[in-house]
Amino acid sequence: MPRVVPGSPRSGQGFVDPPDCAISASLQPSVLGFGDQTMLTKRTRRLTLRNTGTVALPIVSVDVSGRDEEVFISADDCGTSVPVGGSCHVSITFSPEAIGDRSAKLRVETGDHIVFTRDVTGRGV
Repeated sequence: MPRVVPGSPRSGQGFVDPPDCAISASLQPSVLGFGDQTMLTKRTRRLTLRNTGTVALPIVSVDVSGRDEEVFISADDCGTSVPVGGSCHVSITFSPEAIGDRSAKLRVETGDHIVFTRDVTGRGV
């Protein structure tokens, strides 16, 4: 016999279990390169985080780390959660202070320990 779930529609055997609730998400694009960037100027790229699950998607953290993290700045409009079917944006700004290749890693952690990472690269010219 199905377990009793308050507020569920009745069936001939009693109450029906609700559909499985799951956290699922996607982060696009999958590649985050800036190419050549003139020193002391800024360029911003935007990624979209989509909640493809059946429950609100908690946002735990958004950060940049790595060898050249100081020239890559992250920002987001995600708040503390993304509603079912909703999306938010994560922006990365590259502002090289010297000539040469730069790299870091963007990390977006959501609920249920779902972690997205993107290598972030650019070259100061």
